[in-house]
Amino acid sequence: MGFYCVARAMSLPSLSVGRPAVFVGFDSAWTDNAKAPGPICSVLFEDGKFVSFGAPQLVGFERALDYIHFVSRPGVPTLVALDQPTIVPNEKGMRPVEKLAASLISWMGGGVQPANRSKLPMFGPHAPIWRFLEKLGAEETPEATRLATAGLHLMEVFPALALASLDDRFFGRLCGGLPSYLLNRRHTFRTEKSHSDAGWRFAVVAGIGFGLTWGAMLALVKWAGLPYLLAQILTTGVVVL
Repeated sequence: MGFYCVARAMSLPSLSVGRPAVFVGFDSAWTDNAKAPGPICSVLFEDGKFVSFGAPQLVGFERALDYIHFVSRPGVPTLVALDQPTIVPNEKGMRPVEKLAASLISWMGGGVQPANRSKLPMFGPHAPIWRFLEKLGAEETPEATRLATAGLHLMEVFPALALASLDDRFFGRLCGGLPSYLLNRRHTFRTEKSHSDAGWRFAVVAGIGFGLTWGAMLALVKWAGLPYLLAQILTTGVVVL
């Protein structure tokens, strides 16, 4: 799934004309914890199709470097899709891209882990991600990567964003709205009103709940500067009450 989305998103000329390319997917787990390594895998695109899939294995940053260099081929572009922020200029809060992603992920029933420099093990001056990027030495310019015919290239990815386009079962609010309405109508309110009458009332209440959630998260994260997960817990409590 991830390789398909990356290939479609980047539209490498090597793909369009059938020349080979190597794709590597690495979920670093954001830290270099030996007890919680991240998965890495790869696939070769050749003769107009994906071949030679390398099954996922658990690695740390150093082993990931060895893996990437092992699967890379001379004269063939290698694109590393890294599931970890690579540009983190903010000292606290969320990056603009995370705020944008959070609106969709929240709608699907998930959450976004904010990246900022205050998280020292992940993005502090001595965090392993910076050593990894320096040793990797990959090109991280999207437009240059789109035109690449060789070399090592890197892009940050947010795989969860692809779920909405691949399977409508991930539309948490869309799929959960009808069951929520039916259960509330039957058990919470025990109403005998028609669906046309009760439906719009439920929609209004749900809309108010969404508005309260959005407003509370905006206030706690952007204005108060609270960590995203803590803000999410507080927001849930406020909206429920």
